[in-house]
Order: sequence, then structure tokens, then C-alpha cells
Amino acid sequence: MENKDSIISTRKISYYPSGKETLCIGSKDRARIFEEDGATRLSWDQEPAAGDYKKIHALRLLPNKAQAGKGKFPAYIKALEQLSFLEIPLPFLSVIKQEDLPAGLKTLMISNTEEYAELVTKQLPEWPGLKLPGLKAVIFFNTFGSAELPSLLNISQEHVPSLEYLACRMDKKGKILKDIEQFTSLRHLEVEFAYGFDIMSSINSPLEALSIIGADKGFPTDKLSLLKKLQTVFLNGISAVIDCNVFTTLPDLQEVNVINSKKIEHPEALLACKKLKNIMFVNCGKPFKKISDQFLPERYDRLNIQFS
Repeated sequence: MENKDSIISTRKISYYPSGKETLCIGSKDRARIFEEDGATRLSWDQEPAAGDYKKIHALRLLPNKAQAGKGKFPAYIKALEQLSFLEIPLPFLSVIKQEDLPAGLKTLMISNTEEYAELVTKQLPEWPGLKLPGLKAVIFFNTFGSAELPSLLNISQEHVPSLEYLACRMDKKGKILKDIEQFTSLRHLEVEFAYGFDIMSSINSPLEALSIIGADKGFPTDKLSLLKKLQTVFLNGISAVIDCNVFTTLPDLQEVNVINSKKIEHPEALLACKKLKNIMFVNCGKPFKKISDQFLPERYDRLNIQFS
């Protein structure tokens, strides 16, 4: 059995850039982590040299509150022919125009940080009607202390017809469920702070990968059975019961990842999942303590239950 990365993390990483192809514009502090991975940083008032345009595959715009408040979208971005990943501050949604973005953009990250909370609360930006037929991923990146978003800002399937990956944070009233409902092309959905909402019943896409990060006791894990095309699942910090019998209802399931979730029932049911080749349970109250010998390492590509 090889020590492989999880299927779901490999899928997720494909929508993100590597450090060496990334340019950060703005905050020295926020750019530091990316510089450690090989990214380059320029100050907010600098522009990349025209001769470097074709080398830029990923761009992170990291203005401070005052700079973001001015709402000046860099004009040179539309000339970055190789740009596939773009991170923008949430307030910039109000000023982007269709002609501001290169046609090859694949991933758009919308950053909602604590620093922008006052700007967002004062005037919540909305999707500006952009139609990006080639966009594959939309990532709402929310930091600790950021303002809660009550919706996905009116982005719709019509705007991003090829969208495969959506990452967002649920709002406390569950209004974002209606936004998730209207997407039909998603392959991978990641939801942070699911509370007790029935997210699965709001999915109308042929979903293959689902990540839930944080959920209350009332979260209906049994509704995973609705997602018949699911191949990989990642559950982190789930306070609700996870009855592993639900995984036997998913005929294409190849991978189960569960961490920091203490209410695991019937883990032996995983043995009946015919296509399951990757299992990880970490910090889950040792549900495999009495049955670990039934899970033969040679049967799996990746088996991590010793610290379950």
C-alpha cells in the first residue's frame, strides 16, 4: 500500500496555482506565505513588466482596506494571456467589467477578510453580470472575523456554465442553500460551517466530491445517500452521528475521509463498499479499535485508521 495523497485533495489542488507561477500585488504580510512557496510580490502601486506578462499564471490582489475601498481594478490584468487563477478582494466585485478579465481564466477566488468587513457591511457587492464560460472554479475565501455573506452575491449557472468547483461558507439562516440549488454543473462542492442544514437535498449537480467542514448535531449525514454519483467525501468537525451504513448506498464511492468527528457508528459497513480504496479516519474516538484487523492493507490504496 503506497502513501498516496487523498483523491479529494488532489482534485482540489488542481484548481489552485503552484507558488512559482504566482504573483502577489499588495500586502507584504498576506503575501509572505505565498512567497515561501516561491511566489513573487510587488507593492500595490507597482505593475509587472510587460515582458513578464506571459509568465504570470496566477495573480493574487492583496490590497489594504484603503486601497480596496478606492475600487481601482488593475488595467494590465486583461493583458495576462496565461492567467488561469485570480484572487480579488470582495469589494472589487463592484467594479469588475467583462473586458477586465482574460478569456483563459479558470479559477476566481473572492477574498472576504476581516480587514474588508466595514466595506462589505456598508455595501454588499454583487456579481456584476460577468459571463465567464471558461471558468471552472469559484472560491469564496473567508477569514476569521470576516463579515458573514448572506448569499453567493447573485452568481448563477448562467454566468459560469462550466463551473465544476464551488467553495463557500454557509450563512446562519441557510439562505445560501438556494444559491447552491441552482447550480447544475458542479463536480466538487466544499461548504464550511454547515450548521444543521440539509445541504445534500439542495444539490442538483452530478456531484463527485463533497467536503463539509464543521457541522452541528442536527446535520443530516444520512442524506449523503442522495448523492449517487459521489466518489469521494471529506467530513471534518461533524458533531452529528455519522452512520457508516450511509456509505454503502453510494455505488461509485472510492474514498472516505473523516477527521475530528466523534460520533462514528457501524464503521464495519465500510467493508461492504465495493469500490472503496481510500479510507482515512483521524481523531474520531477510535471507532476501529475492535475491528481494525478486518481492514486488510493490501485491499486499499490508502488506509489510515490507526489514529482514528
